[in-house]
Amino acid sequence: MLDFIMTNFKLVFVKLIVFLLVTIPTSTISVAAPNYNPPSTGRQDEESISSGSRGCDNSKLATFQLIVPKDHVGRTIKSHPTFMWYLYGKADVPMQLILQDPKAHKLIFKTRIESNYPGVVALSLPSNTPGLEYGRKYNWTVSLICSERHPSRNSYASADIERIKIGNISVSPQEMRSSTYAELGLWYDAIAASCRQIKSGSCLASRDFNSLLAQVGLTDILSLKVQPLQRVGSTDHKPGK
Repeated sequence: MLDFIMTNFKLVFVKLIVFLLVTIPTSTISVAAPNYNPPSTGRQDEESISSGSRGCDNSKLATFQLIVPKDHVGRTIKSHPTFMWYLYGKADVPMQLILQDPKAHKLIFKTRIESNYPGVVALSLPSNTPGLEYGRKYNWTVSLICSERHPSRNSYASADIERIKIGNISVSPQEMRSSTYAELGLWYDAIAASCRQIKSGSCLASRDFNSLLAQVGLTDILSLKVQPLQRVGSTDHKPGK
């Protein structure tokens, strides 16, 4: 008799759980926003993020901002990370991204980007390009090519990125959520994952993306209208030799 009661109790319990999972809207299930834990070492002042323009006709050019922390070097655990920036308006000239190893004076990657619509721009380092090595810092620069003959006149912004190794991770990097990356202090991976987690095409529609921007002081982007995410590819990459 006791076994019969326990069996029926288990059946009722299972049915109740299934009913709750089906009937409760997923929007009511609260998941904590990512808490970015910046690295305790390698902090730099805002001069680590350089930008400038030495001759561009700004009346014809959009401005842009790299989506990176301003007071320390962002980190990644990926050999081929994603670089992101915000284009504030429509650019009338092509953009260019360059990735280099400053200590080795080595060019890792260079590509021209023809997309010129405002919004968040994301470019992942192609798999056929030499990947980032553990324990090394690299520099990446985005430019608006307003002068082919005089590169010094181009409007640009640059930042550093460091690849680190983290042990005892229970899930693969592809399965991690932005909150996991953020807790580990992996800025580049956290911000990229926050965009992949949404169904719409706008990163600014992602709560995680907005939370991460606010935590590193990129609040000016948050006040803008939602724009579609641009995932751009390379057109003329040049791996370092």
